[in-house]
Amino acid sequence: VAMAVLVQRLVESEYSFVVHTRHPTGDPELLYAEVVVGLGEVLVGGNYSGRALAFTAPRDGSQPPSVVNLPSKAVALEGSGLIFRSDSNAEDLEDFAGAGLFDSVPVSAAKERVLEYSSERLLVDLDFQAQIL
Repeated sequence: VAMAVLVQRLVESEYSFVVHTRHPTGDPELLYAEVVVGLGEVLVGGNYSGRALAFTAPRDGSQPPSVVNLPSKAVALEGSGLIFRSDSNAEDLEDFAGAGLFDSVPVSAAKERVLEYSSERLLVDLDFQAQIL
């Protein structure tokens, strides 16, 4: 087992995305993406329950993205600084390089903000949503 520690700059963000270059269903024509409010650690860290806003889109751009899942994450994280992330080559999921589970340790604790989706711009302003997705 090989081990590495990544040191990454954590940038403050309104929204964070993970775009899967291979759709989990295996459909080669679609990409699949997830977005959360705030820092991406809520999405990739594994310590925050709930779902992200998820959407699919044709790889060729022939159709607009389609929302397939509404979000249910209870909090957003806000902050910046450095984050230390460890990974071993034994954690990757088959056929999904880099999709392993990570231990992440931010230098400065991020601030949690409780989300109220009924007023979240990404959900209530469909023009804004179309621009983001």
